[in-house]
Amino acid sequence: MLTSKWFTFLFFVLLISVQTQSQTIWKKFPGNPIVTNSREIDWAYSASVMYDENIGMYKMWYSALLTSMPFLQVMYATSSDGVQWHQNLVNPVLESGTFGEFDYSGISDPCVIYNGGEYKMYYTGQNGNSWQTGLATSQDGIHWVKHPSNPVLGLGSGWEAVGHGSVEVSHQNGIYRMLYSGFDGSKHMIGLATSSDGIQWTRYSGNPVFRPSASGWDSFSVFASAHFVYNGQFYLSYVGKPQNGIGLATSPDAITWSRVRSTPVLNPGSFGTWESTILTGSMVVRDGSPQFWYTGLGSTYQIGFAYTDLAALTSIPPTGTTNRLSKLALGNYPNPSNPTTKIWFVLPVQDKVKLAVFNILGEQVATLVDEVQSEGYHEVEWLPESSPSGIYYYRILAGRKSVVRSMVLVR
Repeated sequence: MLTSKWFTFLFFVLLISVQTQSQTIWKKFPGNPIVTNSREIDWAYSASVMYDENIGMYKMWYSALLTSMPFLQVMYATSSDGVQWHQNLVNPVLESGTFGEFDYSGISDPCVIYNGGEYKMYYTGQNGNSWQTGLATSQDGIHWVKHPSNPVLGLGSGWEAVGHGSVEVSHQNGIYRMLYSGFDGSKHMIGLATSSDGIQWTRYSGNPVFRPSASGWDSFSVFASAHFVYNGQFYLSYVGKPQNGIGLATSPDAITWSRVRSTPVLNPGSFGTWESTILTGSMVVRDGSPQFWYTGLGSTYQIGFAYTDLAALTSIPPTGTTNRLSKLALGNYPNPSNPTTKIWFVLPVQDKVKLAVFNILGEQVATLVDEVQSEGYHEVEWLPESSPSGIYYYRILAGRKSVVRSMVLVR
């Protein structure tokens, strides 16, 4: 079964208290950014992520400015853990249109859902200084065909006269809902459109449904970032300006929205960091655990990762033990490594832990941890002094549970 951009999530979860307004709900992954620029990619921007339960794999579509192409295109990557990503052999998977088409000067902000045995990608197409929404479909998520009736949501008027983008689409009870960011030349606001087939859309007559605050961190502009439905409630993650943080709002009908709190749930980094500005993201909830891939802007655009607990995100008081994680988790970064790597693990409870590294023959080459560790997130560095380049395995034993991962050492 495929779970969409809004309903999948991480292999590890950390519960974060939301008792004070000053705390953020999301915890950033210490190995950020996880998708960076390279010789081929100048920008990595605006990810859409889903989890394919049939193959146990995360799938990501994101906007990229390639060194070989003048405009933004859509790239595709996969991951087994949501952190370490592998680019598709053939990229980009969706390219901008030809001169004169609505998307000839770039495509960005992909939003991919899976419904009725078909992938649907909603994306922002740019034509000069105007932005509209296009649709492409695919059977495998790699080979895409643009819909002949594009753009499926054309230019509006008034608060969205210049254009719109950052669309977030969900499908529930036979209805497609699109939350999109409109621009009037001065500020952004969020509108709603609905459809029975995902192709022909009707704007809500009372748009915009979400506006900037009268004052505060999100008083200038708001952009749709991600949304999902939980217990009959709609949740909207949005970017607020001038502070450039991530906010959270809830609604019973996707029309009337209330901010969950007066401060951001995810803040940008300090000046000079890779994420001094935070932009749009993608949220997935898997096994009751939310994950968030967001765009950070420093000297360039890159993609980071954050995680939390569903109870914290939805402001529902957790039941039972509130300080426990959902499962044992293990990973490392960077991978491949040269010459050192950091191995992290997350414990659901305090336990006796043994963390060891093995070569491809199964011979143990290092013991990194062999003692009782507290519940929560831990990190240890492996600095191989004499081990040659190649594939290595690292295994954690915690009580009766164990997890094994592989990594590549390059010297």
